[in-house]
Amino acid sequence: MRPQTNVPPRKPRRTRKPFSFALASLLVAGAVGSCSSDSTGPKPDPSVPTTMTAVMGHGLQAPGGTVLPEGPTVKVVDQNGTPMSGISVTYQVTSGGGSVPVSSRQTDATGLARVPWILGRTPGPGQEVVATAGSLTVTFQATATESAPGKSYYGRSQYTEYLPGDLPLVLSAAHGGHLKPDEIPDRSYGTTGSDRNTQELARQIRQVIFDLTGRYPHVIISRLHRIKLDPNREIVEAAQGDPEAERAWYEFQTYIDEARALVEDSYPRGLYIDLHGHGHDIQRLELGYLLSSNDLTQSDESLSGASYVSKSSLKALVQSSGSTLAELVRGPFSLGTLMEVEGLSSVPSLSQPNPGGNPFFSGGYNTRRHGSRDGGDVSGIQIECNYSGVRDTEENRQTFAVALGQALEIFFPQFLEMPLAANSTSQN
Repeated sequence: MRPQTNVPPRKPRRTRKPFSFALASLLVAGAVGSCSSDSTGPKPDPSVPTTMTAVMGHGLQAPGGTVLPEGPTVKVVDQNGTPMSGISVTYQVTSGGGSVPVSSRQTDATGLARVPWILGRTPGPGQEVVATAGSLTVTFQATATESAPGKSYYGRSQYTEYLPGDLPLVLSAAHGGHLKPDEIPDRSYGTTGSDRNTQELARQIRQVIFDLTGRYPHVIISRLHRIKLDPNREIVEAAQGDPEAERAWYEFQTYIDEARALVEDSYPRGLYIDLHGHGHDIQRLELGYLLSSNDLTQSDESLSGASYVSKSSLKALVQSSGSTLAELVRGPFSLGTLMEVEGLSSVPSLSQPNPGGNPFFSGGYNTRRHGSRDGGDVSGIQIECNYSGVRDTEENRQTFAVALGQALEIFFPQFLEMPLAANSTSQN
């Protein structure tokens, strides 16, 4: 017999769970987890806006026919309240007869979208715009007011100012602003230099005319520096795609539109003056009627022909006054000649019938848009003021303002067939 060695006793074998039981447990656990997830429903699509609210522009008021100072502005967020950019929001006027010149806008990085809203001219409540983004809508309401002479009205952030009047005279200063807000980028092309002191000059003219007549001209001022906005250009060059610059452009233009409309409501005709400053070597006033230097070399008979009348910003005055275009532009009672009588060298005028081959501004966008070349009863003149002796000091600005006021007191009865301070109720 082989001797037995010491062998440890075998441990009892463990009984394994059947494989099917373990798999069943895992499947049950998985099934429970799935039921818990399904009970919450499908997650919202994070790319779809879930909320749109009015931020600015509801319940405000502004003079009829002008841009509402703030808004209409909406904010679009997702289901987590996170602002959504790039969402297209459309705007539509549903009541009041106004307009939205920019009918849609995409939301910016903060989820905001804003467009200019030009109110209808009829005073009172009932102005309404609806903003839409997908299935979301927001309604804005506003009130159109009557503008009051002697008050000041401002656009957004006071970039534009409107001082209403009660005379058949409208003045604008497009290039005398000082504001350079960071929110508006600098313009990258076009002229960006300012017309120094033309804003101040316009205000002094307003006060002088009030002192002479007891009533106010309409005055519209762009308070933005020209590097931010050029309101004497069409909107593409003027604002160069920036939404806030575009808004200020619309404010400036609609203030003038409304001022002209108010003049036409009360008077048979009116006058618009766009005030600028030039840097030409010859220190004289340059009066622009949309007639080029070459046009002004024509004889009085030729200049008064139909082709020149039709291109001039004084077309309505020629047609209504019985005077020739040459008489209006450089005759003895023309504005240039009357300013020369006041001691301010001017072209065109009786003594300087044309620029003589020297640099000359014949009139820009505002004179074309707001003069009578394309219709209406308000004729236009662009006055380019030299710096030395006119714009350089407060005393010289005052001298110019007084001279212009006195010249207009003669010009109005001569060509508009009514005194400058005509009673509007007697002119209808």
